[in-house]
Amino acid sequence: MTDNKIETPRLVLRPYSEQDDAADFIRMHGDAALSAHTHAKALPHAASRELLHGYQRAFAADGFGMYRIGLRPEGGFAGECGLWHRADAGGYTLRYMIERKHWSLGYSFEAVEAVLAQAFEIGGVTELFAIAMQENERSTRILLKAGFRVVEASFRGIDGFLHFELPRQHWLEKEAMRPGGTI
Repeated sequence: MTDNKIETPRLVLRPYSEQDDAADFIRMHGDAALSAHTHAKALPHAASRELLHGYQRAFAADGFGMYRIGLRPEGGFAGECGLWHRADAGGYTLRYMIERKHWSLGYSFEAVEAVLAQAFEIGGVTELFAIAMQENERSTRILLKAGFRVVEASFRGIDGFLHFELPRQHWLEKEAMRPGGTI
């Protein structure tokens, strides 16, 4: 993928900048209450910074990765969404995290749709995966609405984690069903 910025009607997604985004990134990834809705634990400062560097390395290597979600028009930080390679999950996985103050506003789904479109239309990705805790009903609804399907009711042998997949062809067919959609 060549253009590393994605714009939607309400959001601007762009690669993280350590200089501009480290404080927001570290705060979000260190939030224990927010991390409780994921399979990860809250990260200490040093681990958050290393993850941020990993995101930056992924963009340098792949031309895509995890995006910082900014709100239009002012650009305030809302969270992250993007692709992260996980060999243990089958390949590129969709990841997203929205700060709690922005829940229930539709930002997660808007960001997910934009990342999927870029991955499948521009990036040539043929299949994506996702993982969500079964008890995280919001995330499960977002993934199903985006076209993902559950392929396992456990992940790495741990019950309670749903493993999802979304083949490009399935996404294209779903997009064609939208008003004005084409394949």
